[in-house]
Amino acid sequence: MQSSYFRICLWLLVALYTAASFYGCKSDEESEINGFWKAVNIQLPGGTSVAVDSQFYAFQRKYVFSFTRLIDQANAPASFGYVDYPEKNKIHILMDLNHTEASFPLKSQWHAFEATFTINTISGNRLVLQKGDTLFILKKY
Repeated sequence: MQSSYFRICLWLLVALYTAASFYGCKSDEESEINGFWKAVNIQLPGGTSVAVDSQFYAFQRKYVFSFTRLIDQANAPASFGYVDYPEKNKIHILMDLNHTEASFPLKSQWHAFEATFTINTISGNRLVLQKGDTLFILKKY
């Protein structure tokens, strides 16, 4: 009797551990987007493409965002904001006006201090965000 009780408990623990392992491996945008990304290209409406080599996006802890623009080796202003994931494949970023450059809307090509993006692609080292007709192509840095 004690032996069968032990086996049942052992099988329940194995099943629980297996289920927890699969849940822990769950892939979602929030965990995949976490990290430091370098903007490499911005595709504007009408087919115009802008090569970018000095913009960095950082997503940390699923709610903190920073935008860094490298001007030269001694000058890299950073702007900070907050990230929210309102629905699947969507990301909303609201910049903190106390910690954001006045030129941010123009320099970032967002044209505002907040934006909602559709996550078109996120795989390995490639992230493509879409805001309206504009695509922001980033690579993991």
